[in-house]
Amino acid sequence: MESIVLKAHIPRYRQLLSDRKKAPVIIYETELSAGNIVWTIDKRYSEFRELYLKLKDRLHAQHAFPPKTIVNNKKPKFLDHRRRDLEAWLASILTIPRVLAN
Repeated sequence: MESIVLKAHIPRYRQLLSDRKKAPVIIYETELSAGNIVWTIDKRYSEFRELYLKLKDRLHAQHAFPPKTIVNNKKPKFLDHRRRDLEAWLASILTIPRVLAN
């Protein structure tokens, strides 16, 4: 049986006003693909971090998660860097068979 390869891409982020907070939140547009099928989902950094915390015991040190930052975390340069780091992290964990199996 042929295995399916999942790929991850985070092409952009955007700021979204939240009803609960006065400051905007950052949403990362995330594309997951398997062959010709593409799913697009919006996720916040905190949702990626939650996934990381659930999986961290299964991950090796080479799958480091981008650190949480409080200072300057809304500046475009920082956000683009974080977007690339999240994309790299997500792509790296999608190569681990035991992560995909669960």
